[in-house]
Amino acid sequence: MAEKQDYYEILGVSRGASESDIKSAYRKLCKEYHPDVASNKAQAEKKFKEINEAYEVLSSPEKRSVYDRFGHAGLKGAGFGEGDFGFGGFGGSIFEDVFDAFFGRAAQGGAGRRGHTRPTRGSDLEMDLEISLEEAFSGLEREIEIPVLVACDRCKGNGAKPGTHTETCSACNGTGEVWHVQNTFLGQIIQ
Repeated sequence: MAEKQDYYEILGVSRGASESDIKSAYRKLCKEYHPDVASNKAQAEKKFKEINEAYEVLSSPEKRSVYDRFGHAGLKGAGFGEGDFGFGGFGGSIFEDVFDAFFGRAAQGGAGRRGHTRPTRGSDLEMDLEISLEEAFSGLEREIEIPVLVACDRCKGNGAKPGTHTETCSACNGTGEVWHVQNTFLGQIIQ
């Protein structure tokens, strides 16, 4: 795949160009390469798309800052997409997360109440870790230690003294989970 041309070169401006310089260069090039006025429409259309992509990045302070530091790879890694500016960074997962929060996986054809399985042990472990922006873009491998609770040797984690009888919880029936059914105008929500 051919390497992408520098956005500053496409617009014919320097890296220190002001927002107004970028805007004026963009407008001038749009008039020159607009497919409706150019003689070679196919070539003009390609150039026009490049000009629009360059302007989309350089006119946004956030995207321009990322591009200045990391180039095209930085924009792709930051979720801005390539060639799809305006919609980059908004994959389906953000909407799936919101949908899951209200209705759970069962509403999407995932496991419902009957097919519910217990979570994998340790799957809910979380830890805050600070990394720099450079590490986030270039990738990072770091060994970390996470403190883990271990079952007591004396009671084996059930909380009862040795030789005594343990009672099953009447609220969760020993599963550790309690289901709540909530009726809404959309139907029932089981949590």
